[in-house]
Amino acid sequence: SGAAVDVTPMRDARQAQAETEAQLRIISDSLPVLIAYATPDRRYRFNNRAYETWFGTAPESLAGRTMEEVLGPAAYAGIKPHLDRAYAGETARFRSRLDYAGLGPRDVSGTYVPHIVDGKVQGIVILVEDVSEQIAGEQRLRDSEERLRLAMEGARMGTWFSDTRTGRVVWDDAHLRLLGYDPASPPPATDALWQERLHPDDRARVAASLDEARRGVAPFEIELRIRRADDGRERWLALYGRFI
Repeated sequence: SGAAVDVTPMRDARQAQAETEAQLRIISDSLPVLIAYATPDRRYRFNNRAYETWFGTAPESLAGRTMEEVLGPAAYAGIKPHLDRAYAGETARFRSRLDYAGLGPRDVSGTYVPHIVDGKVQGIVILVEDVSEQIAGEQRLRDSEERLRLAMEGARMGTWFSDTRTGRVVWDDAHLRLLGYDPASPPPATDALWQERLHPDDRARVAASLDEARRGVAPFEIELRIRRADDGRERWLALYGRFI
C-alpha cells in the first residue's frame, strides 16, 4: 500500500521563492552601499557583497556573527544608540564618523529600519553609505567660499545674483554697503531698487550693455555711477558678470 500527494504547488512556491531571493541578491549586490539584515540579538543574517569590499570577508561568512565583532568596538559604540532606537521599533537615520576595525575612520550615512511582525521587532534592515568623499567635497567648497569671501572683502567687492526667470535677487553684505545700505537692516533686494540707485544718465547705456550680454551669453564689464542710499553721494562702480 502507499499514498501519493501532488506537491507541485509546494515545489512551484519554493522555486518562486528561490528565484525571488536570487533576484534580490543580485540587486543588493549591485548597489555600492552596505545592505544587511540583523536579528534581535544583533547578529547578521544577511549581508550584501559590499561587505566584502569594505571588510575583505565574504558576506556568506558573516551570517551569525555579531555587529560588534564585524565592525569593531569603536564603530559599534558609535552606532549603538541608533541600533537601540531601531530595535525599539523606530526607523533611525544618522550621519556619523565611525572608526571601523581594519578600515579606520569613515564618514557614513545610515538608516536602520525595524522589521515588525504582530507588533514585535523581528530584526532590522541596515543600509549604510560611505559619504567620506561627499563630506570632504563639502568641506573643500566651504574652504573655497571662505577664501573667496576674504579675497572679495579685501578687494571691497560685492556680489549679486538675479534669477531672470523668477525675479529673485540676492545681494551680499558687501554689495549692500557699496549701495549705501546697512546689512543689519537691509531693504528687500530687487532689480527696481538697484535701478533706483543707478544714475539716471547711465540707465539706458547699462540696459543696452546688459541686453547685448544676455543675447550673447557673454561676460560683461560696465562702469556706471550710483547714488548711495545713505548720503546720496555719487560713486563710480565697475560691474562684472555674465548671464548663465
